[in-house]
Amino acid sequence: MFKNLFHPSTQACTRKNDRMKDHAKTKQPMIGELASLRERIAELERSALEQKRVEEELRESAEKYRLFFEYSPLGNFYFDEKGVIVACNEHFVDLIGSSRKALIGLELFKLPDQKVVEAVRQALGGQTAFYEDVYRSVTADKATPVRAVFTPIHLEGRGVIGGVGIVEDITERRRSEAALREKEERYRSLVENADEAILVIQDGKIQFVNTRAVAAFGYSVQEFISIPVFELVHPEDREMVIRRYLEKISGDAAPTRHTYRVLPKKGLVSWIEISSILIHWEGRPATLNLITDITDRKKAEDALREREEKYRTILESMEDGYFEQDLAGNFIFVNDSMSRIYGYPKEELIGMNYKKHTDAESGRKCFHIYLNIYKTGKPEKVVDFDIIRKDGARRHVESSVSLILDNAGTPIAFRGIVRDVTERKQAEDALSKSFVRLRAALAATVGATAMMVETRDPYTAGHQRRVADLGRAIAEEMQLTDEQIEGVHMAGMVHDLGKISVPSEILSKPTRLTDLECRLIKTHPQAGYEILKDIEFPWPIARIVLEHHERMDGSGYPHGLKGDQALLESRILSVADVVEAMASHRPYRAGLGIEAALAEIEANRGILYDLFVVDACLKLFREKGYRFPES
Repeated sequence: MFKNLFHPSTQACTRKNDRMKDHAKTKQPMIGELASLRERIAELERSALEQKRVEEELRESAEKYRLFFEYSPLGNFYFDEKGVIVACNEHFVDLIGSSRKALIGLELFKLPDQKVVEAVRQALGGQTAFYEDVYRSVTADKATPVRAVFTPIHLEGRGVIGGVGIVEDITERRRSEAALREKEERYRSLVENADEAILVIQDGKIQFVNTRAVAAFGYSVQEFISIPVFELVHPEDREMVIRRYLEKISGDAAPTRHTYRVLPKKGLVSWIEISSILIHWEGRPATLNLITDITDRKKAEDALREREEKYRTILESMEDGYFEQDLAGNFIFVNDSMSRIYGYPKEELIGMNYKKHTDAESGRKCFHIYLNIYKTGKPEKVVDFDIIRKDGARRHVESSVSLILDNAGTPIAFRGIVRDVTERKQAEDALSKSFVRLRAALAATVGATAMMVETRDPYTAGHQRRVADLGRAIAEEMQLTDEQIEGVHMAGMVHDLGKISVPSEILSKPTRLTDLECRLIKTHPQAGYEILKDIEFPWPIARIVLEHHERMDGSGYPHGLKGDQALLESRILSVADVVEAMASHRPYRAGLGIEAALAEIEANRGILYDLFVVDACLKLFREKGYRFPES
């Protein structure tokens, strides 16, 4: 047995078997490793695909962000950790009024505006900062009201690597806010100076009183606020007043106007007429109450009822017509003078509707006036309209109309007084025509004055007339009032009147003027003002002449006025003057042409020249075909 064990053939077989066993042992791990390798390759392929997808998404995201950045309606810019601008969009360039080249590389920490510097410092410190002020650009010398937000840019592992600024032009917002403040102040002034006492009542308490209410009731503002409002009402009227207040607050139908008695501080019972409407005060329902003291009127009405016959006699003896009409506009009472004015017997007038004795235009006018009186309860002191008498003759009358109320304060009719003012109206018409002729004579005088100036300066002959015509066209395009439009035209006709004090040899000098001669020329606005200041024009002619060389940025003369310190009419004339002067020939140069003139005002729109005036002028020439009139 042992012999066979060591036999060569036996040993060979043994070795062979061992090698096969070793190979089997080696092959199994290799298969496993191969499978693992294939799985890893597949994983890498999936990872590559995922990376490609992520990269594509990043490219799309970057493109979206770029488009948002570039075309945002707000000004956007980036700055690095040193506060240097590294990128900005076109809107930011326009807002600053500079160029992208001038802005890229700008060191924000070196700006003179310390508010901006501090905002940048806060952003780079990891905080969001806000800025709101009039920012003056160091690259364009442009001042713009802006609101800006400065936010940090964080990078994982590195912290703050820079910041972004988002800038909004708030010029229009500031104008709106100023207009709102002005409107609120105007409304407050109206309320405080109103003839009626005004109270706001909420939850049975007075929340607001005006000066008139304080004077009428005798209580201070503090006392008003501390007193339950219904304690001011006479006990016999209190239940009715509370009921109507609750109806009004709940939205139920309740009379807008009514009368009742109140108890002022002075202790005397007074009658008031109150107009009440539902409002919201600080987000909750309340009533706005307009109060008129009608104590005297109540006494007068009582006395009138007691002495009705006596007053009827007085009414019949009046020179003016007296009438009473029902709410439909039918006469229910007229005196003898009404019969005389209208040319109808009294019995025919009674029951006659106002439409019978008025034309369509006067009828509509009367209807709207009467409707307003009914709604507001306020009398109309002067109503003028035409009537048609029975014989067909037309007469012009003036009337005062008011409501007649019953004891409950409910309107039941109208009353009024009528006066025939036909002759006076004819005299006024004649006076108006005379005024028109006077204005025409004034215009002719102004024109003659303009021609006198132009005789000394033949090279600019027609300049004033052309400037006046363009100024008037701009004023019309801007929809100014007729008075303003005429004022611009008249001022344009004499805007160079002061050149009468300048030697003619300077005015007609064919070469460029010296500094001294330029300074002398620049005195003509002041000289013109001195000539015109004491003339009582219907328009501010002298001031317009004085200011027509002023500029929006204060670089003009003679006083260096800025923005709206100069009249709007003056700003209109300055644009018209520049356009005409550049387009026309001068002794020392040929005319540059209208396109060069328009390019000048367009380039300096909002800088030297009023932007709205420039826009109107450009529209006239480029869209509406305006041309200067022939000399």
